[in-house]
Amino acid sequence: MEVINSGNDGQPSRRLKALIIEGDPSVARLFAEVFAYHDWDVETCNDSLCAEEAISGDGHYDIILISYVIPGTNGIELAKLIRSLDHRRHASIMMVTGTIGIDEEALEAGVDEILHKPLDIQSLLSAAQKCLLRCLDRDDLP
Repeated sequence: MEVINSGNDGQPSRRLKALIIEGDPSVARLFAEVFAYHDWDVETCNDSLCAEEAISGDGHYDIILISYVIPGTNGIELAKLIRSLDHRRHASIMMVTGTIGIDEEALEAGVDEILHKPLDIQSLLSAAQKCLLRCLDRDDLP
């Protein structure tokens, strides 16, 4: 069954879905609550095993939000994995980090948007909107 909500024009639309991969469960919960408050469906992972299963699976995600620090791996390695999979090639990837000096490597790995901690809710939501628009442009690519 497809989850729907009513869009601004009164037509049913598919709810947006986020996969949040964050090593700190309390931060993951906070991000999930922010997205859920704005009518997103959310899945969370707190380690590399869960993350790799979700990424490799066939679930649809409009945004994949990854932290740089994840038990068993890091966000750059996960971004490379995401981009290596045909069904995730055009996925919209955001990275949240408190680590300095990784931006260039993250962008080369395929991250679309990098947010630095501490961050505010509006920055998170604005970045998600930018990523979605960029992803829509990529959907026209072969």
